[in-house]
Amino acid sequence: MYDKLSSGILTGRPFGGMGILIRKCLGITVNVLEIMSNCRVAATCLTFSNGYKLMVFIVYFPCQGNDYTNELLECLGFIEKCVSLYDHNDIMILGDMNFECNTRNAGYNLFLNLCKDISVERADLICGSDIKYTYYQDSTGNNSIIDHIFVSSRLVNDISEYAVCESIVNMSDHLPVACNFVAPVQMVHTKSPLEQLSSSNSGSRRWDKGDLLFYYNVSYENLSKIHVPLSLLCDTCDVFRCVHWTCINDYYTVRWRPCSDG
Repeated sequence: MYDKLSSGILTGRPFGGMGILIRKCLGITVNVLEIMSNCRVAATCLTFSNGYKLMVFIVYFPCQGNDYTNELLECLGFIEKCVSLYDHNDIMILGDMNFECNTRNAGYNLFLNLCKDISVERADLICGSDIKYTYYQDSTGNNSIIDHIFVSSRLVNDISEYAVCESIVNMSDHLPVACNFVAPVQMVHTKSPLEQLSSSNSGSRRWDKGDLLFYYNVSYENLSKIHVPLSLLCDTCDVFRCVHWTCINDYYTVRWRPCSDG
């Protein structure tokens, strides 16, 4: 899309771009987390009134081409990065994925690997659907199911309906795909990365939360017992046939152990 915009005035049928619309009456707070530089994936977080956080990815994956694999992997890497960086309760990935969900499709196989890593599955896995196509080309009659919704595995059982919306005025060659699911109603607390860190065992090892004087004394006592091979500072060695590696490694190991124990 950037290349097209920089080439001058656009003519013909518009294409590209993503968006998300939220009903205000639902009382959902929407935060845009990150957007890929090529605008193929947008990461958002929907926070419900009870604290439940649904991370939603709107996607427009590339079509088959010369650099298809690299372009798709870039999109998948972006999704994986956002999942690991931002706190959430569940995940939803939806949009024009430009591949059908069968193992004969290289793009689907790449995406499936990501789904396994972040515990995401097809939204219609349990409820099923009678969708015949989501893309239809009038001039040729070609059609396919290339628009999908994927959700966290634990949400699959809560999907009550999965279908395309045909009762609307639609100027696109794609049909909107919709699904119904019930979000958790109980109060939900999502731990941030900082909270997860403070509640883990690593918190007990923080120097600023312990007895500093005791730490200094123990460190001094342990470190002072270590023999420092000062002779190495004045020694020479053949770079390609170093005879000091063992001594250096032993010194590092002995020096590090008191620090970790202390």
